Amino acid sequence: MVEKSKKIVTKKCFFCAESILDEAIKCRYCGERLDNTISPRVIKIGKFIILSFVTFGFYQYIWFYKQWSFLKKEFNLNVSPFVHTFLAPFYMGSIVNYTKILLKAEQTTCLCSAIITGILYFIVSCIGWHNFYFFWFFSTLLLIIPVGGMNKYYQKKEKRKLDNIKTSWWQWLIIAFIIIFLLPIFFGF
Repeated sequence: MVEKSKKIVTKKCFFCAESILDEAIKCRYCGERLDNTISPRVIKIGKFIILSFVTFGFYQYIWFYKQWSFLKKEFNLNVSPFVHTFLAPFYMGSIVNYTKILLKAEQTTCLCSAIITGILYFIVSCIGWHNFYFFWFFSTLLLIIPVGGMNKYYQKKEKRKLDNIKTSWWQWLIIAFIIIFLLPIFFGF
């Protein structure tokens, strides 16, 4: 009897980035369990908004750092994730552009312009030097699209639905509460 050779399907471990079998439950390189594991870079949109507001915008820089670390490995870039995070207003367009490239490779789209998003984030950051609340609010809103785009990429890459990135009703309630009570502060009512 002749056996048919099967094509070996592999994926990258989200913890150490080594190539492992697609069916693997545990990474043979780093030992991390992969079953029911979602990329550590995935964050619910609602949770991202809440963390951005609770940390006064600091969480945005944690998100930037995680994404630049991933992009450095994925595209073999000669960049410093720390420097690109520290200078986020100058590199926002780049992160949106890389998000679009990743989504295009997975046959899906991102509904934002890298140039426009980059320019708007830079303007919001410049105004933010004079009005921190303005930066805090609008920079978070501008980041919703790239965060969602990267989440969509990880979902396609893992070939499964990321059910646990849905935002629950109470998180939306907190977001609405923050927006309703912070808008008067921003516009001086």
